[in-house]
Amino acid sequence: PWVRAFHEGIDLSAWYSTPVYATKEGKVIYAGWRDNLGLAIEIQHEMGYRTLYGHNRQLAVWYGETVKAGQLIAYAGDTGRATGPHVHYEISLDGEKLDPIKFLELPGGSRVQP
Repeated sequence: PWVRAFHEGIDLSAWYSTPVYATKEGKVIYAGWRDNLGLAIEIQHEMGYRTLYGHNRQLAVWYGETVKAGQLIAYAGDTGRATGPHVHYEISLDGEKLDPIKFLELPGGSRVQP
């Protein structure tokens, strides 16, 4: 039986195998299976920021690898606890989860208003 569980971050709908790109340069500090998030990647960025990408179908980077902003890191899927293909995306600062919506930009460079 499934139990409703709260998770931090946002879920971005995607087709199976949609390319997933790093949102900022950094070092891959985790690349593998992570319980409910399935195949996941966590990237350490400057000044204590981290991003996490979960439910991937396939990973395209390895632990310890340095990635650039916009670099292909994975392909979207439904691994772990998921009901369909999507990317679970989290941002944290020094271990505290932040609202990713506040960091997203719309085409043309305008900021999303939370």
